[in-house]
Amino acid sequence: MSLSAAAGQPPASPNRPNPFGPRPGTLPPYLAGRSRQMKTAQERMKAVAENRGGIAPLFFTAPRGLGKTVLLKEVEAVGRDEGLVVASVTADSETDLCVAIAVAIRREIERMGPGLVSRIRGSLDELSLSVGLGGTTARATWRRDDAATDEPFGVALSRLVQELGGAGGLGLVLTVDELQEASQGSLRRLLPALQQLGHEHDPVPFVFIGAGLTSMSRTLARAYGFSERFEYLELHRLDPTAAGLALQAGLDSDVDWLGTAVEEAIAAADGHPYLIQLIGYWAWEESGASTALKPGILPGDVQVAISEASGEIRRIFATRWEDASDVEKAVLGAVAHLGNGTYPGIATSAGLELGETESAVRKLNDDGWLEVIDLERVAFAYAGLATYVASRVGMAPETLALGSQVLPADVTLDDG
Repeated sequence: MSLSAAAGQPPASPNRPNPFGPRPGTLPPYLAGRSRQMKTAQERMKAVAENRGGIAPLFFTAPRGLGKTVLLKEVEAVGRDEGLVVASVTADSETDLCVAIAVAIRREIERMGPGLVSRIRGSLDELSLSVGLGGTTARATWRRDDAATDEPFGVALSRLVQELGGAGGLGLVLTVDELQEASQGSLRRLLPALQQLGHEHDPVPFVFIGAGLTSMSRTLARAYGFSERFEYLELHRLDPTAAGLALQAGLDSDVDWLGTAVEEAIAAADGHPYLIQLIGYWAWEESGASTALKPGILPGDVQVAISEASGEIRRIFATRWEDASDVEKAVLGAVAHLGNGTYPGIATSAGLELGETESAVRKLNDDGWLEVIDLERVAFAYAGLATYVASRVGMAPETLALGSQVLPADVTLDDG
């Protein structure tokens, strides 16, 4: 019996939508393996409801593909369910982050209705003025790194959230994705404001939750030293139990994973949330589950799904290979040869200095190529990447480390 049937959900019907998404950031049918992160975020939102102060900012970190954006979306949904005002921003290198935040906050408050806007119009305009917007809601696409000092933005943000709580009994949740992309100038204005709001003894109805690559904490520390005191929670791969839940729970139908199908999907995904979504999506499509052509998802459907997923991963990393520096490519070649290794071993194999090897590994970890195990050993994040790298650097297959040549079911990432 499927998990959905066991939960008493209605029987399946034709034209069932595919619950899995083929694109990064798509919400899964069930968010598995992130209970600690969600609990921590919910505790902060509960503190707003209970009128408690000292709500420190929270940051989720992970390499690409481990579900940071999905986690933020889930946090935002919970915040809205709790009746909080939720403003969300994705940082980029072209728009000043504080400008984007001011626009997003004003837009969300305006959605609450003209009554609330009229009661806090003064503080709304002050926040806009603190970043040079003059109270307008027009989308800003210019940089303003030198246009304001630290204090006005922080003061204006604090006054706004205090007035929001007093006028409507509301709290504000602000989420920012891809924080590592923000300019240092905007971070130098935002981070002191977060530090101040997070240490207010008087209740401040404000929660900040950010997300970014593993290197984000270093980026924030360069802009503001006290950011080292913020709380950072790292996302890791899902264990097999969580991966099984991600594939089976939360479905709106009685479609079953038959035979060894779910076990094969779990093994192929290797704990990567994005791969779980890809394999789930293509297995659903191949099975005909959307139109009830088959009784469920069969192992053969999973094999097709693995092939489709590996093709998508190949496309992604082909682009990332073109963007990689010569030093990064040398490190990738060394890891392909070694299978996994320590920083000194990789440096020796690649003919590089230890410092530049460590810097390259950090960048390659952020970009999803490599993972660092127990702080010292480095390995490829996806099975099959060694074969792909070898094909790009002209490495003979026999020089590859044993066991690093293929994806599950012998699906390789080479350009063939």
